[in-house]
Formats: sequence, C-alpha cells, structure tokens
Amino acid sequence: MTDSTTHSGFDLERFSEHARNWAQRLEKLGHEVARIIPGREDAFLALGGNIQAFSSQARKMAQNATSLTELTAGEEIGQIVEALGGEMDRIREVHGLSSRKEDVERLKNLLERISSLEQETGSFRKIVRTLQMLGVTTRIESARLGEKGRGFMNLAGQVDSLGQNIIEHWKKIQADAKHLCEQVASALDRTGTLVREQQAVTDEALTSGQANLSNLARLSDHSAEASLKLSQRTGEISRHVGSIVASLQFHDITRQQVEHVCEAVDDMVRMLGEEAGHGNGEAERNGEAEHQRMQETACWIADVCSLQASQMGYCRKAFDQAVSTLMDDLASIVGTVEGLNQDLGGMLSSDEDSSRNVLDQIGANVHQLIDFMRGFGSKSEELGKIMVRVGETVAQMAGFVGNIEEVGSEIELIALNASVQAAHTGEEGLALGVLAGAIQRLSMDARTVTDQVAGELRAISDHALELRKLSDVSSETGRMEQMVGRLEEMINTLRNLNRQTMDLFGGIQAEGNTLSRDLQDQIDGITFHHGVLQELDQARNTFEELADQAMVQSSADCDPSKRSDRLKELLARYTMEAERMIHLGEEHGGAEVKESDDIELFGDDDDNVELFDDDDNVELF
Repeated sequence: MTDSTTHSGFDLERFSEHARNWAQRLEKLGHEVARIIPGREDAFLALGGNIQAFSSQARKMAQNATSLTELTAGEEIGQIVEALGGEMDRIREVHGLSSRKEDVERLKNLLERISSLEQETGSFRKIVRTLQMLGVTTRIESARLGEKGRGFMNLAGQVDSLGQNIIEHWKKIQADAKHLCEQVASALDRTGTLVREQQAVTDEALTSGQANLSNLARLSDHSAEASLKLSQRTGEISRHVGSIVASLQFHDITRQQVEHVCEAVDDMVRMLGEEAGHGNGEAERNGEAEHQRMQETACWIADVCSLQASQMGYCRKAFDQAVSTLMDDLASIVGTVEGLNQDLGGMLSSDEDSSRNVLDQIGANVHQLIDFMRGFGSKSEELGKIMVRVGETVAQMAGFVGNIEEVGSEIELIALNASVQAAHTGEEGLALGVLAGAIQRLSMDARTVTDQVAGELRAISDHALELRKLSDVSSETGRMEQMVGRLEEMINTLRNLNRQTMDLFGGIQAEGNTLSRDLQDQIDGITFHHGVLQELDQARNTFEELADQAMVQSSADCDPSKRSDRLKELLARYTMEAERMIHLGEEHGGAEVKESDDIELFGDDDDNVELFDDDDNVELF
C-alpha cells in the first residue's frame, strides 16, 4: 500500500464512480475468495482419509514388528538356548566316556604282552633240543643194555613225542602271536586314527554348538536392540503423524480466515453501495461535511483492504508452510519405515552366511551336530568291531594255556618214569640214571618256561575280557540316538520358529514397502496447494491495488489511530490468534508480515497426537 500523508488525488465528481467500481471489484473478489477452499474440499477430504489410512497401516506394521521382536527374544528361543547348552554338555560327557584313549593304552599294553610272549616261547627251542638229545642218548643206552633197557626205549619214544608236541604248540603260539601282533598293531593304528577323528569332530561339534549359542545370544541381543529402536521409530512416526494432523488443520484455518475476509468484503461492498446511492450532487449541496465523509469512507476502504491483503499474505504463507511441513513429515515417515525394515533385517541376518537368516544358520549348525553324532556313533561301532576281532583272537590264544601246562606235566611224568626205570636197572643202568636226572632238571626248566608262557597267555586273556567290554557300544549308541532325537526335535522347533519369523518379517516388509510407496505417491500427488497459493496471491494483490486507489481518495488525515472503533468491529469476528495479531499490527502502525516471520498457527501440541491407540477412526476435520 502506498505510504502517503497528503492525498491530493481526491476527485469529488468521480468519487461515486470510484465507489461503484470498488464495490464491483470487491464483490467479484469476494466470490473468488469464497471459492478458494470449498472448491478443493474433495482434495482436502481425500488427503485426510489417506492420512488416516497411513496411520492405520503404520500402526499395524508396528504391532507386527513388536510381535516379531517378542518372538525372536521370547520363551522358545530361551528354551532352545537351554536345550542346546545341555546337548553341548552331553557331547563333552560322551566324548569323555568314549574317546577310546583307554582302548589305545590297552592295545599298546597288549602289544607289549605279545612281544613278551614271543620271547618266552623262544625258550621252548632250547627245551626241544635238549629233549631231542636226551631221546637219542636214551635209545643208545637202551640198545646197549638189551632186554634190560627195553623200558628206556619206550621212554625215548615218549621224549620224542613230547618234543614233537612242544614244537607244534610252539609253532602254533608263534603263528597266532604274530597274527595277533599284526592285528593289534593294525587296530592300534586305526584306533589312533579314529580317536583323532572323534576328537576332531567333537571339537567341530563343540565349535558349531558354541556358534549356535553365540548366534542365539546375538539374536536375543539384537531383538532387544531392535525392540528399543522399534519403540523409537514408532515414536518418530507418531510425532510425524501428529505434525501432519496438526498441519491438516490448515484446511479449517484457511477456510475461517477466508470467511472472515469475505465478511469484511461484504461490509465494504455494502458501505460502498450506500456511498454510491448518495451521488455526487448531494455532496455538492452539503459541501465540506460531505467531502469529509467521502474521504473517511475512502480511508476506511483503504484500511480494510490493506488489512485483508495482510490477512491473505499471512494465510498464503501459513498455508504454504503447512503443506510443506505435511510433505516433509510424509517423507520422514517413508525414511522411518524403511529404517524399521532395515533394523528387522539386520536383527535376523547371519554373520556366517549373508544369504541366510540367523535361524536358518542355527538350523544348519544343528544339522551338523546331528551329523557329528551319527559320525561319532559309526566310528564307535567300527572301534567296537575292531575290539571284538582282537578279543576273539586273544580268546583263542587263551586255549594254549592248558596245552602248555600239559607239556610241563608230561615232562615231569617222563622224568619220574626215567628215575624209576634207572632204579630197577641197577648198577648197569647208572648211565640211564644220569639221563633220568637230566630229564628231571629239564622238567623243572620246562615248568618255569610253561609257567611264564601260561602267565603271559593269561594276561593276554584278561585283555580279551576287557576288550570285549570296550567293544560293547550298545549303551553308547543308545545315548547317541537319544541325543539325535532331541536335536531333531530342536530342528523342528527351529523350523517352526523360523517359518513364523519369516512369515512375520515378510509381511512387515511387504507392509513397509506398500506404505512407503503409498506415502511417496501421496507426496507426489499433492498439487492442489499450487492453485490455492496462486489465488491467495491474486486476492492479496487485488486488495493492495484497491487499498492504494482508496488511499488516493482519502484525506490527508487518514490515520489508523483514528479508526480504532471500526477496526474493533472486525477484531471481534476473529477466532484465531494469528488474525488478531495481524489486525493489531495493522491497527498500530500498519506493519505487514515479513517473509522471515515464523508461522505459529497450531500451538505447541503437535506431539500430543496418539498414533497407536485403539481408535482407528481418526477425526482430522
């Protein structure tokens, strides 16, 4: 509006014409302003309905996300952690009982016994040579004595037969000992390999199990973190929706402001209509008083038009800021929803394999545990079979104990017979007596050797008994089967949990993607404000133009301080503080709203909008 204190443009003759022109323009302007908001009512209502739908979608997504974090940090996960920890302890216990290190030590000891047996049976060679020599000598002496030495001839036959028996037993023991030695050496080598393999798979199983426990602990921790972030993000969405709902009040606020402007326009049109009715002739007749009234009318029109221009300017800025805030909040919700999806995806991701979620990875690791159990069991069975074969061979050798003891008894019997025969022969059988003494001493040596060999065979036989005990893997196999059964139940639980988790997560992702897309479409689709802003600008410009024209026709004394009564009538109509502030600003010096002024139409209660309550019918208008 032109700032002037001297208004020399007053035209008495044309004032009525000016008044009619102003009235016509104001009347047209009033109709145009009145249509700015009602003409876009459908767009406002559609936007409000969409915001309500977005709020409902966000609430549902947040509820599902809460269910997901509760599921991944809930009772089932705790039970799996407890069960898996128990299986880990059992694996350690089974390995401690079945490591076969005892087998290795027993087989080593058995090898030492076999080596000792071979050395002990080597003494039979000397006994056999001695028997052979005694047999030959006995035959010679028996032949020399003739009929008197016939008994010794029989004795020589017994000696020869005994020597042959000893050779057969010795060779049999040697052959079986060699076979057993090879078998035990092979068993020892294979047992050592299996023990190392069992140790390796045990270590792998324990490592895998520990990884499972770590993954479950990580899942629980990440679920707690995601739950906290979820609370923060739903709070962000709530604040943004609260701000949006507050911003949507611009519909009603702008409508009220426009209505009040239209009322002021009606007042001006009515007053100008009355002024036009007076006509210029009456002004000429009544003189100076009528001139003053005309100029006061022009001053009032200028003042009111200027005030409405300010109201339109402020209304435009508030409207523009509200729409911008709304669009920014919608964009922020898009980012928050995408962030929520990322949080949940990170919670379920596996550090070991990016292509799997953490529950998939845990399930795969539990499968590895089952494979370990079965592999451990098969190795135990193989070890058991080895022990059975070794035990059977050792048991066969135990039968030689009786044969060896029988050899010792036969030698003693031969020695006794030789002594008796020598005594019956008399002086002529002195040489045979010497032979009988030699056989007696040999029987004592043979007894020592047979006792030693029998002792070694008994020791080996004792090992056979222990090996049979170690070969019994039935209880161990049963334990393994029980563990496998429990682990398979765990896999079923994990599979069900994973299905529930992925169904929820997939649903949340789909909901989030849909909500983000709908929000972005809504942002892109908000265009109605461009027309509103343009029409508000046009109305403001028209008011300013009319204010300038009216000011030219006013008197030099046209001062807002002298028209407080008229302005107070307008002030009483306002329902919003912003309108009153603009009005008072105009009344006290005509100050207009600057572009840098902050708009505060809605107060400080934006954050008090409850998003996730139980009422889906959010009333926005």
